[in-house]
Order: sequence, then C-alpha cells, then structure tokens
Amino acid sequence: MGLSGSPAKAARLAAQDPAHLLLFDALHLGGRDLTRLPYTERRYTLEDHALHAAHWSTPAAVIGHEVLAPAPRPWPRPRP
Repeated sequence: MGLSGSPAKAARLAAQDPAHLLLFDALHLGGRDLTRLPYTERRYTLEDHALHAAHWSTPAAVIGHEVLAPAPRPWPRPRP
C-alpha cells in the first residue's frame, strides 16, 4: 500500500478502516516463552489476561468439547 512514506495517508486510512486484532494464542507473554506448553494451557493463560480493548479482543475458543468464552467486552457490541 506504500504507507511507510506517508504517515498522513496511513492515519487517514486507519481512521477510515481501523484494524481489529484477534488474539487466539499466546506464544510469549510477560517475558515468558510459552511455546513448549500445550495449546490449552497457552489459551487459558491468554484468557487469564482478559486482553480486550477497542482495537483487539480474544474471541471464544473451542478446545475439544469445551467452549472457552471470552471475557466480557467493556463496550457494547455493534449491531449489524
């Protein structure tokens, strides 16, 4: 997109179409390498941190037959 040379263009496009990061796994957190842990433990670690904000969230996950619900969002969900 050629945005590195134009901070104003990048800011304008970000305001027009903001990104939203979905966090689904934690490989490194708080200076700790989690890559040797099973996914379920990494996922529980991620959920314990309740990482939700305007531009990122941790959606629910299904692990085996168990549904991990995300922490409640601090803002109302937009209606379609």
